[in-house]
Amino acid sequence: MDYIRYQSSNSCYCPGCRSRFTQATGIRPRRWPTDVRSGVHATAYRDWRRNLITSFVSETRRDLKQVNPALKLSASVYPLYPGVRDSIGQDWGEWLRRGLLDFVCPMSYTANTTTFTGWYRKQAAYPGVRGKLYPGIGVTTSECRLNAVETMNQINALRQEGATGFTLFEANPTLEKEILPYLRMGITAP
Repeated sequence: MDYIRYQSSNSCYCPGCRSRFTQATGIRPRRWPTDVRSGVHATAYRDWRRNLITSFVSETRRDLKQVNPALKLSASVYPLYPGVRDSIGQDWGEWLRRGLLDFVCPMSYTANTTTFTGWYRKQAAYPGVRGKLYPGIGVTTSECRLNAVETMNQINALRQEGATGFTLFEANPTLEKEILPYLRMGITAP
């Protein structure tokens, strides 16, 4: 799954969300949306938003198991867990612990290998996630653009940390022509 999240912590505060929040929780904010953004009901609203996303992931898992129990379910996720639980409703650590996902691909897009490695260490430190992380290396992202050597440095850093694997973003001509040929010659050679 991709985009299994809210756009930001500033969305959504529409009339429909207000109605559904009140129906689900019984809470009737007097000052909408101030009370749920930063006021007395902010925690309850963040929990409600997060639970909506988690419920969707859970229902997707259940439905896929009925179709084919062997199917693997994964998600592209923001790398800075657990902060993303509140900001965008993405509780991927909990999804892994509960078995709602088989693995996640944290979008760890940075050109700085030290930062990249630090993010992986924090991600891998949460209970029940080791072996279920396939960090995304941002070869051609808006956050960074890596050359073959920089890509190999991040792959090596993950291997040194004992990571199970990695993903490369994104499948495009740059990856095909400028990165993969060099990976085949060295770090991923048979």
